Amino acid sequence: MQDDAKDALRASRFLVVVCSRLTPGSERIVQEIDLFYQLGRSGHVLAVLTEGEPKDALPAILLERHKIGQSDGSDNDFVDDEGPLAADVRPHAGFSLTKIQRIARQRLTARILGVPFADLSRIDARSRRRKSRLVTRRRRF
Repeated sequence: MQDDAKDALRASRFLVVVCSRLTPGSERIVQEIDLFYQLGRSGHVLAVLTEGEPKDALPAILLERHKIGQSDGSDNDFVDDEGPLAADVRPHAGFSLTKIQRIARQRLTARILGVPFADLSRIDARSRRRKSRLVTRRRRF
């Protein structure tokens, strides 16, 4: 890994890793995650899943350090307020791309700010309802 990449990682508070089926095979990504762990920031590595299943797309270093996927094997084992998989942007039945992206942004933002996702989601929903009511009122006049 180049010195400028190491310097950037040392200066960073969080490392966001975009994960696909190709991610586990990337030695550079593994080195970056390992350096972040060595810096004592293991809780600040946030993975965003773009394709594939978590156990096939997350680098082994993340799976091993966080003991992921050892309960019932569902995707719910992977996305939570503490594990490395902070967001999942794969298509989901019944969810628009806009909603999937909004939830992913909320999950990342919650983790970076250190607040529960549910609280941030509730605040966002309240804000969207308020904006919707304002737009509706303006249209009446």
